[in-house]
Amino acid sequence: MADPTDGTNATAPAGTVVYIDPSSDTNGNGTLASPYNTWASVPTGAGVVYRQKRGTTWIGAFPSLTSGTGDGKTTVMSYATADTLWLPKPIVGIGDTIMPGGLNSPKTFMLWSDLDIRCARSSVTGDTPIMWLGSDVEISDCNLTSNLTALYGEKCSRVKLLRNKIIAATANTSTASINAIVLAGSQALDDNVIDGNDIIVGDGGPAGAHAVKVTSGVPITSLRVTNNRIRTASGQPSPHADKAGIYIGWAAGADLFGPQGTAAATIIVANNDVANLVDGVFLYTSSSVWVHHNKFDDQGSFGIHVTGNAAHPSSSCLIEWNKCRRAGRNLAPFYGRGIELSGGSALNACSNHVVRFNDCSYAKNWGGPLDNITEGVGIGLDDATSDCQVYGNLIRGTEGNAIQFYGGTSAPADTGGHVIVGNFIIDCGLRSWRNRRTAPVLTGCAAISTSKTQGSRTIIAYNVIIGGTGGVRFDQSSSNVEIFGNVFHRQTVYAITAASVASIRDNCYDPSIPKQIGNLTMDSNGTPTPALLSTGGAGDKTAATLVDDTFAALAGSPLLDKIFRKGVPFTPLMLDLVDA
Repeated sequence: MADPTDGTNATAPAGTVVYIDPSSDTNGNGTLASPYNTWASVPTGAGVVYRQKRGTTWIGAFPSLTSGTGDGKTTVMSYATADTLWLPKPIVGIGDTIMPGGLNSPKTFMLWSDLDIRCARSSVTGDTPIMWLGSDVEISDCNLTSNLTALYGEKCSRVKLLRNKIIAATANTSTASINAIVLAGSQALDDNVIDGNDIIVGDGGPAGAHAVKVTSGVPITSLRVTNNRIRTASGQPSPHADKAGIYIGWAAGADLFGPQGTAAATIIVANNDVANLVDGVFLYTSSSVWVHHNKFDDQGSFGIHVTGNAAHPSSSCLIEWNKCRRAGRNLAPFYGRGIELSGGSALNACSNHVVRFNDCSYAKNWGGPLDNITEGVGIGLDDATSDCQVYGNLIRGTEGNAIQFYGGTSAPADTGGHVIVGNFIIDCGLRSWRNRRTAPVLTGCAAISTSKTQGSRTIIAYNVIIGGTGGVRFDQSSSNVEIFGNVFHRQTVYAITAASVASIRDNCYDPSIPKQIGNLTMDSNGTPTPALLSTGGAGDKTAATLVDDTFAALAGSPLLDKIFRKGVPFTPLMLDLVDA
């Protein structure tokens, strides 16, 4: 056979099975009884099936296989004889090269399965992957090792990356893009599935480098990123400025809140386990994404990060049953928020999201850009985020505010419309520090804090707030906020601090709280230091028996009873999330 690089390999019809055993002493004819001992000899053709023997190693150039067709994929996989079933996947070592197929001419209709593919690049100045992916390609049950990006698909759809172990981007470079998987392009990327992969990614790369990155110049309408485990190569927190475990740019899924609810979801991020990156998942200018049952613990800045802008607003994502614990680090520039929604100070740029039944506990506050109390937050509705529902979440032991609103440096007219109902907030804001790294000074903050929240009516109701310095901070830059039906227990300074009691009613207070409602005065760090404004608002109650320290409702707590009657499943939430 001719060398494959000269394009003169013999051709074979679709369905032909070609066997390769690099350990064989002789180069056969490609049958099971007489396999080739070199990839250089194999015939090519659409739909040919290539099988390398388990336990063998091929080192060298790889032939330019022919793309498959819709009737039959060109396939590369393993085979075993009776005495080699137990041996490891066959190794394909391509050295300092790339699998044939270019950025603009990738192979399509290909199946790679049960292989160990290794790339050992000597230069790290480019972004070259192990292979470029085309449409209708599946890579499953493979090991993929590279010191740069492992897999890169440009303008591709119907790609399936399933159950692979990927060790990628271990090179120490700040210039080459360091990603494990990239699907990108200027046209729609649809029906792609990234499922069940075990990904180890290095810390290097410039801004915009992520572990899994899917982004397009036009809206992505269908995508599934599920059941993946993502870790750093060092096993330590990434020092990168913005590296996400999963980055999705400009996705527009089907309506999640129509008659069929989540059954209609077409963009799904679910059951992933990401640790030690900067963000667990970053949804950039993306809408109607269903993010559920992920574990995004120990991220540098955000467990879940959702942003939109004026040109491409983000709306209508459903974020539920995620664990986003221990966000933040004790150094700049890591912000530390379990879930962060941001509209970039643009009207309606981030709106109508539902955040429910998540655990956003133990966020860390490194002192913040202004050494204030707005980092180390459980859930942030930031920079003009509007019209969101936040309910049934557990937020425990955050160093900063548990839930905070911020209308933005240049807040638009409407930054309200939120409904904050039925959240369990426990011992938050007790360890917020000013100048943490030099001369720590204990300051206070609120479980729920508003700033520049105005326009449409915001409701803060039926939340159970236990411990902490303060319960609800309703500041003078906010308006049209109603606070009712909440239960306050064991706050050390105040239950509510506000300019007036006009919008405060029907709350229930532990009588041991020094100030039930304090008038809003601030120290130099923006921390409430209220004097007593009122012992209560209209219909407020004071009762010694509200909740016990195991966070269960006690008999005689009528407002807690109302919460349970609203159908918020607190008991399953506690069983699933507390200290899990």
